[in-house]
Amino acid sequence: MLRFAAILFFFTLTSVLFAQEFVVEAPKKKKDEFARAFVKLINDAPNKFKDSKDKPFKEIDSLHPTSKVFHSKIKLPGAITSKLIMDSLPYAEYFFGNFDTVEDGDALLVNLTNSIAEAMNRKVLFRNSDTGRKTGMVRQTKIAYTQQSGFFHYNVFVQLAKKRGEDKYSLILKINGGKPQYYFKVMKTEPISSFMFTTALKSQLGTFQKHAPQGCLGDLTPFVCKGTRIRGDTTTVFYTKYGFQDVLDGKKEFEISLTNLRVCLGEEYVYYLQPPMYNKMREVAFLRVDDIEKKRSKTIHLSLVEQTKTDYFLELGFMY
Repeated sequence: MLRFAAILFFFTLTSVLFAQEFVVEAPKKKKDEFARAFVKLINDAPNKFKDSKDKPFKEIDSLHPTSKVFHSKIKLPGAITSKLIMDSLPYAEYFFGNFDTVEDGDALLVNLTNSIAEAMNRKVLFRNSDTGRKTGMVRQTKIAYTQQSGFFHYNVFVQLAKKRGEDKYSLILKINGGKPQYYFKVMKTEPISSFMFTTALKSQLGTFQKHAPQGCLGDLTPFVCKGTRIRGDTTTVFYTKYGFQDVLDGKKEFEISLTNLRVCLGEEYVYYLQPPMYNKMREVAFLRVDDIEKKRSKTIHLSLVEQTKTDYFLELGFMY
């Protein structure tokens, strides 16, 4: 009975984890032309704007001389021009006008941001930034689509930038193509099954986050430190837990360890799925919420590894 419950829990959780598709629901205000057009556009982003792409620009775009640039079939009310830039990371770019002052541009930036939030049924997460003079960017609001269990990576950007050689400011909307990474939030109410492990891990988190790799972090029973692995510019201190001759037992222990990690790391962290590779049947990675947009972030990985059909183990990796 316990084994059946563990199997059912594993497959239920797995189906939930893999069900996170980037699809924005139809706007509640059906007569809102901007909302309907925006949702149609952003839902085509995971498809790299394949259905939105119109005729290519005949002339070379001075801002994107090496990229293929297309007109967009989708017109957003208020936008003066639109482009689809097929770069290594495709993105849509909509121009909403030039302004004589930052204040005038700011006012429309706020209005445009609110319109986007309404189009996405207020299921959004904002991050504002003043990016400084070096980039020419004066203001930027990043927008992420949220769901009950977490949120997608920021893929909508409302930008106010100073025009080169002019005392004017341009308002631009950018939407990145491709499916954004989904981050699962850590819930508060999960039960703990190993107080010793979570206490030990908490005592080592500060060392992991603040310092360069220095070998094993300490005792993390029931995991045993196996040393350091270096691949390219990435160093991983890894621990293992052996003793699973049955795949179902391995999966059950993986879920128990995953729950313990969530309880230990708390709301300061989010986690995401890693695609299965080599002999890893499943892998989940944790990182701090504040580190999501860093080019290099320290992450904690939990993996279920198949050594043979009758030998499975868990690997806990601290990646620098």
